[in-house]
Amino acid sequence: MRFRVLGPLEVSGCTPDGPRKRKILAALLLNAGRVVSVDQLTAVVWDCDSPATAARQIRNTTTSLRRDLVSAGAPEGVISASGPGFVLDLTGCWFDLAEFDHLVADDVGGALALWRGPALDGLGSAALAPAATALDERRLSALERRIGADLDLGVDVLEEVHELVSRHPYRETLVAHLMRAHYLAGRQADALAAYHRLRGLLDSELGVTPSPAVRSLYEQILRQDLNAPAAGPRQLPPASDLCGRSSLITEVVSALPVVVLTGQGGVGKSALAVRVAHDLTARYPGGQLYAKLLGTSAFEVLGRFLRALGVPLAEMPADQDERAAVYRSLLASRRVLVVLDDAQDERQVRPLLPGYPGSVLLVTSRRSLAALREARHIVVPTLDLDDATTMLASGGDLSSARSLAVLCGCLPLALSVMAARLTARPDLTPALLLARLAGQRALLDELAVGDLDVRGSIGLSYRALPPAAAVAFRRLGLLGSVTVPAWVLAAFADQPWEAGERLLDDLLACHLAEPAGFDEAGQSRFFLHDLVREFAAEQLVAEDSPADQRGAVTRLVHGLLALAATADDRLGHGTVLSQALIPGNAPGTALEVASTRPFDWFEAEREVLVSVIRRAASLELADEASELAVRTRSFFSVRHYFTEGETVTRAVIDCLPGPDPRKLVNIRALFALYTQQDRNAELPALAAEVQAIAGQVGDPRGIAEARWQVAATAARFGKLFEAVSEFRVCAAEFASCGTPVHNALTRWGLGIALADLGSAEAFAVLKSFLGDPPSRLTSMGLKEYAELLIDHGRPSEAVDTLEIAREAILEMDDRPGLAHLDLVHGYADFVAGHGDLAVSRLRAALAVLREHRDLQGTAVALRRLGDVTGDRGCWEEAAAIFRRISLPLELMRTLVRLGDPEGERLLAELGLPRASLRRGTPELQGPGKVGRREPGLC
Repeated sequence: MRFRVLGPLEVSGCTPDGPRKRKILAALLLNAGRVVSVDQLTAVVWDCDSPATAARQIRNTTTSLRRDLVSAGAPEGVISASGPGFVLDLTGCWFDLAEFDHLVADDVGGALALWRGPALDGLGSAALAPAATALDERRLSALERRIGADLDLGVDVLEEVHELVSRHPYRETLVAHLMRAHYLAGRQADALAAYHRLRGLLDSELGVTPSPAVRSLYEQILRQDLNAPAAGPRQLPPASDLCGRSSLITEVVSALPVVVLTGQGGVGKSALAVRVAHDLTARYPGGQLYAKLLGTSAFEVLGRFLRALGVPLAEMPADQDERAAVYRSLLASRRVLVVLDDAQDERQVRPLLPGYPGSVLLVTSRRSLAALREARHIVVPTLDLDDATTMLASGGDLSSARSLAVLCGCLPLALSVMAARLTARPDLTPALLLARLAGQRALLDELAVGDLDVRGSIGLSYRALPPAAAVAFRRLGLLGSVTVPAWVLAAFADQPWEAGERLLDDLLACHLAEPAGFDEAGQSRFFLHDLVREFAAEQLVAEDSPADQRGAVTRLVHGLLALAATADDRLGHGTVLSQALIPGNAPGTALEVASTRPFDWFEAEREVLVSVIRRAASLELADEASELAVRTRSFFSVRHYFTEGETVTRAVIDCLPGPDPRKLVNIRALFALYTQQDRNAELPALAAEVQAIAGQVGDPRGIAEARWQVAATAARFGKLFEAVSEFRVCAAEFASCGTPVHNALTRWGLGIALADLGSAEAFAVLKSFLGDPPSRLTSMGLKEYAELLIDHGRPSEAVDTLEIAREAILEMDDRPGLAHLDLVHGYADFVAGHGDLAVSRLRAALAVLREHRDLQGTAVALRRLGDVTGDRGCWEEAAAIFRRISLPLELMRTLVRLGDPEGERLLAELGLPRASLRRGTPELQGPGKVGRREPGLC
């Protein structure tokens, strides 16, 4: 039950009959939870002239009031007798005064929206008049605060505050607001005149002068040094008029500050969010921010929002967490409404949550986003039949409109498609449209009603397309739910790249595509709604042969491959490429982005690449799928997109039956993915599979590459002598059939294995990376060489080496890679006697590695922190991780630090020399001091 006193007295579902009940209820509401005596209620009802039977009448009337409220749905104990009077219990009820008190501190606009007029207006009780006056005074104080905040944000409040001053001429705060409003509107003379009126009124009526604050404001206006506030951003797209959503809008508003709208595709989540946002703009003068999240990232959206909030590009943080912190800080000082449309998952939304009261967030998503526990989740339903009919009514033909609404299943997207066609054709009535749809094929399956459906309405738009646009449209059904740039349409239509924008214009004109804004690479993108995309897929099957589909995907892959190869060549990863296909020409604008901003291009096309590779593999376009997958792997690896990397790799493997060189390439890629994810237990089986297939294929290079994986697996499991032996054979085999990259990979693996054995040969092998061209692989080799230098007591040379290694990693913006370099740098700091600097550097690296779920790196960082700080907890956590990810060599080294006998047992089981225990391990003689190592140990 809902009670209202901020205006005329109201009770939901119940109208107390007679003035006595209304006055008694008002008195009880104003004292909710406290006993109100019969004498007090008597004074409220009769003021001064009460009858002799007043007490009995009060008790009878109050009892009758309780029965009325309970009959209307209130709890049984809503009013109870207590001692000398009665008490009102609002448990389970809503009370506008309590809501006002709850909101006024953090959401003054929402609090003021509860008022419907003067408090207890029309009640006519002299005894309650002081309480009503006090409530009105609280409203005025809240109004003054809200107007002041609006003025701070540049909102035009002149008309409102002028009217308030006319009714309350003695309120200095209101007059000050009026002065500021005039001045900000460019009316200095009117601002000064308002001050003089106040001064004259106070002097003549009260014999006082305006307060120092008002006098100071007057002097600022006189000197014209009152700064105008900057206007907040206004990013909301245009709002649509909604049918049948008034109660849902009320529910959404009451559920703020954080609301997630979910529901089936096309149910109108976005339109509802934008409508609510427009209705609330006056409450959030700090601005309205809007972003469509489909196909973008929280990092990019934070950048756009911060620019809109006034952060210069030169001061834009490069880290997502830092951007989120600045964003929350800015929102904490202003009232902003944020709309995030079409969120894909919780991780995309969480960095964009406001951190403090005052600002609100509306999110729409096709997924439940249940992990966002900070939010109220509202499922948006379809419209009821009457409201759906209203959307389609034209010329009073309600019967035909109702039939069309049934045909649409009352789904707002389908209704909007129908309504758009009716609007576009003034001569087309609901009856004529019904007649045109008769006899056509069934609706999209989820909207089927009888033997007619809205598939015909989408089909009408489709058949209105020019032939090339129709071909491109239906072939979009080959892709999943992704946003795409316009040039993709040219590939599907077998047109020149520059035709893509024209083809997109055709789709937009027929409402078959929706603009999706700009991506990380600055390209405009578009997408198909779920129902429209399903229609495209149906038309594809009906009109395009399998050969046509293969041809379309082949053209798209070759365009993507040209762009991906360009971007991939600039990543500096230093890995082996198969070159099964030679990239062809590429769209000019996209090619420029891929060339100059390769990471931005890959980020923008990440979902498209995964979708296209999977489609190519399903169509058995093995060369296309394999080569495009090869060109994505370095990006996926550096950015830790492991799911995407494994998805495309397995898709290619599955389309290659039997022994095949391309299968070798992809299984090796899977090996690298598993290694990076520390899925070590799965590596031996993969290495064995690669070796078996390589033997069947018979290619010398493939056999050598397979041997490298066998050697790398042996090294990870602490079988160092076996690893060294296999790496040496690899080196000999690659000498006749390998590339410089093969040579570098072998030197890297061999050098690490030798260093782990404590062999002096490791120094020369790893030092050779100083002569290699810059790449990620070169940087990782130099990292190992730097650690060896520190082991030999040469930390300053190690730091110089790390600076060389850092250049390529910085170029790739590889944060985990930089963290791994900092693990060695922190070791160098410690050995050089800079303990505090070492701890700081190691802790920062540990945070990055934890964030990127790099388990081995995290464990190494923890162990090194234990070495530097003596914290056994760090060693214990590191040992637990090494055990979990099956790295016996690293587990052994950590257990020995802990004094655990299992460490010595592992050393014996692995058959390793004691020198293996000393790799990267400082021997201390005192705090910050490095002792001399045992002879023969590195």
